[in-house]
Parts: sequence; C-alpha cells; structure tokens
Amino acid sequence: MGSWERVGVVAVGGLTDVGFADEHLLLVIGHQGRGLVDCWTAERVARDPLDDWSYFDDQAGTAVGIGPAAGQVVQVAGFMSERSLPDRAGGWRVSQHDGQLRVESESGQSELVRVDEEVRVFGFNGDGTTLVVGTSSDIAIYSRTTGT
Repeated sequence: MGSWERVGVVAVGGLTDVGFADEHLLLVIGHQGRGLVDCWTAERVARDPLDDWSYFDDQAGTAVGIGPAAGQVVQVAGFMSERSLPDRAGGWRVSQHDGQLRVESESGQSELVRVDEEVRVFGFNGDGTTLVVGTSSDIAIYSRTTGT
C-alpha cells in the first residue's frame, strides 16, 4: 500500500465492534467474546470468551476493556453500536467506494485497500498512524510509514 503497511490480520469470530483503548491497543468485540490487540504487532494481548454482552452498553456505544485496559470504558464502533471510527486523522481520510477502501492524504496521495468481504467497521486511531478494517471474520491493521 505504499505509505501504509499491513501490520497483520487477526481472526475474530463474528466481529461486531472495535474501539481504541489508546493509540495502539484495540478492543475487539465479537460473538465469541472480547479481545485486546496490540496494533503495533497485531498480537492479541488479552482475551475474554464471555459472550453474555454484560460488558457492552449499546446506548452509549461503549464496552469495558480487558487486560491492560481492564475496567476502562472504551468508545466502540461497528455493527452493534451503529457508530463509526474516525474517517479522518493525521492528514489522512478513508472512504468506502464499490466495496473497496480509498485512503487519501491531504497532499493528494491516494491508495486502495482491497477488501474481499463485507466491511463492518473501518477507521483511524486518534493520531492517524493506524488504520483498521474489520469484516465479520477478521480485523486488518495497517500502520503509516514514518514521514508520509
């Protein structure tokens, strides 16, 4: 992807929502519980298989974190919360067209992200250094190359 590099893809059973607990920790919610993913490495750092949804507040669009984010209330976006992640951050914008995602910089640089499944959620972390793309079965994590 040029200035965006795919860090990795994390399998998720029935992905519904995601949210950034901080700039590099992503809370992932699916039909098989919650996971916490380090976006710098695409490694799962915590997992909770509890699927009773007691940790999820659909009215507020929040979920309670786990692992290093235990007890933290995290704003989430996706299928169940009916919210979106930021589509603009750090001088970049992401938009969906004909099933593909286009990532564009303020300077006009444009890149496509190929997605082979229905996208449930996509967007940036707060500083625009990480882009996540979630389908029903996984979450792809991209990181911006320094200096672009």
